[in-house]
Amino acid sequence: MKLGYRLVVSFLIVTVIMGAFGFYMFNDVHNKLSEKQQEINEVSSLTSAIQDFHIENYHAQSKMWEYAYEPNEERLNSFYGHLITWETLFAEFMTLADAAELTPEGSYLIYDLKVGVELVRAAWLSIVNASKAIATGTIDEPALNDDGTEKYPLLDEMGAYGYHFSYPMFDMSTCDPHHQLLYASMIYLEDLFETADFNENADQFVALQQEKLSAKQAEMDDLKSSLTTQFIIAFVIVLIVAIVMALLLTKFIVGPIRKLTIVANEVSQGKTDLTVPNIKSKDEIGDLAKSFGRMVASIKFMMTDKEE
Repeated sequence: MKLGYRLVVSFLIVTVIMGAFGFYMFNDVHNKLSEKQQEINEVSSLTSAIQDFHIENYHAQSKMWEYAYEPNEERLNSFYGHLITWETLFAEFMTLADAAELTPEGSYLIYDLKVGVELVRAAWLSIVNASKAIATGTIDEPALNDDGTEKYPLLDEMGAYGYHFSYPMFDMSTCDPHHQLLYASMIYLEDLFETADFNENADQFVALQQEKLSAKQAEMDDLKSSLTTQFIIAFVIVLIVAIVMALLLTKFIVGPIRKLTIVANEVSQGKTDLTVPNIKSKDEIGDLAKSFGRMVASIKFMMTDKEE
């Protein structure tokens, strides 16, 4: 093989080795970091979802209390609006929670949250049913306000979440806010809220996820540190391989040239009793060695002929 081809092939071999090794390292690092980042994103999403749900729970309960202490159409509609958002956020949170890898403590808190949600539903239903029982009028059509709008426009949407109220609907404007049944329902509502312990469970779950998030972030930092070390080791290995190949090329290329240089120097000093190194490489250096051998033989012949 010609010297130029040998250099090109050697360069290609080094390039392929370094490229393959670099691709493997990059792909491995990318996969590990992606997996760890995915775990962090899942915990962050779950924490964010429960926080959003927690905030909406506060608003929904606030509107429920306003309605409970002074029932009217506006407050009931406002509560319905928050309740729909509350149900939507809870469904989204449960979807994330079911897909997450929860600890036993986290799973227990999820169970408590589900129980709390059912108790909250029972609480508001008790107020609505009590209102329904003491209402003296009903609404048979969706559009019965003076301005032509529906009194309770969210009833159909409520039905999608399992709250089966539809027209004919009791008229809140005919309820007596001081009725004993409403008062008894408010006491029942307070008892259910206390039993549900919903807010405390949500706070504990958030705290638990934040601890998990901190642990995952620490794992990510450790992984990055470990991968940095691996990159350094990989770089050293590639550098060693490059040095070894450079030394091998030096041995096969520079070595023979150095031997021929020594012979050339001796010839220049008038020495003819020389032995040309036996270089068997089938490239330009081998051709040079053969030509050198013929040149030395010719010089010997001329010097001998001159002496005779």
